[in-house]
Amino acid sequence: MNKNNSNSGDNSQISKEKYAAKLTIIAGAIVTLGDFLALVAAALEVEEIASEELQSQQDKSNQEDRMLSMQKQIDYLTIQLSNFKK
Repeated sequence: MNKNNSNSGDNSQISKEKYAAKLTIIAGAIVTLGDFLALVAAALEVEEIASEELQSQQDKSNQEDRMLSMQKQIDYLTIQLSNFKK
C-alpha cells in the first residue's frame, strides 16, 4: 500500500509540472500578444506622424502660394499707384 501512495505522489508531482508547463505556455502566448499589440500601436503612430508631416508640407506649400499671390498683387498695385501719380 505504501507503494500506491508513492505512485500517487509521483502522479501528483507530474500533474503539477504539467499544469506549470501549461501556465508557462499561456503566459508566453499572452506576452507575445502584448508584443504584437505594441508593434501595431507603433506602426499606427508612425503612420500618424507621416500623415501629419504630409499635411504640414501641404499647408506650407499653400501658404507659399498665397504669399506669392499677395506679392503679385502688391507689385501690381504699386505699378498702378506709380502710373496714377504720373
